[in-house]
Amino acid sequence: MSRSSRIFTVLADWEIRNPEIYRTRIWVPAKAKGIARMPWLNALTLTFRFDGRVFWPSGQRFEMPEIDRVFPDPQNRWMSIFLQADKTGRAPKRHCRVIPRLRLIALYCDITADRAQDLVGAGEEVFPGSLPIGRASSLTMIPSRPDGHMKARR
Repeated sequence: MSRSSRIFTVLADWEIRNPEIYRTRIWVPAKAKGIARMPWLNALTLTFRFDGRVFWPSGQRFEMPEIDRVFPDPQNRWMSIFLQADKTGRAPKRHCRVIPRLRLIALYCDITADRAQDLVGAGEEVFPGSLPIGRASSLTMIPSRPDGHMKARR
């Protein structure tokens, strides 16, 4: 299946609330990206490129929310709290409860993990954000939405 035809499924609320799924599907992959708190806002715009190919577990189309509405703080301080590790360094210090934010982070991690797998299979080098080296600037591109209301921070 080509990358352009792949579909993704967002996590259900109950999955996000499950401590093990939270740790393994959201926190660990997000922490492993090595992205600072403010660049996360740009990184999350990648999810809009997949608008129309993202679904709820029920099979219903997932409507992409506006980044500014889900992450209203332009400094993205919440991300610093979310990424904090406990004393072991292998688990989150606390479990954040803002479901829409966590869902977008998990979707981004799924998309970039899938993209990285394609690149590694093709023999391309990948940096921690899981995009090919030399194309990192693509994160700052603002994808268009059919309704024209997408907002992203630079």
